[in-house]
Amino acid sequence: MATLIQELTEVKAAIKAVLTSQSYEMEGRKLTRADLEMLQAREDRLEDKIRKYGPNYDITQEQVQARRGIRVKKAVW
Repeated sequence: MATLIQELTEVKAAIKAVLTSQSYEMEGRKLTRADLEMLQAREDRLEDKIRKYGPNYDITQEQVQARRGIRVKKAVW
């Protein structure tokens, strides 16, 4: 089960990681973290959902609707 507050916690951790270092190199491999603007937008959406549904809303059971009107009744993670 994944709740809105759990996802928000993960997004906040990702934002913190981006702010600490956007990219780094280790043993010849380069890692670039997620886009800060995208993470902040996701954070805003999650905070809105928490206000609407509450922090313990189970997002794994949520029906997902794509932007083009395609509905997915159950998402498999």
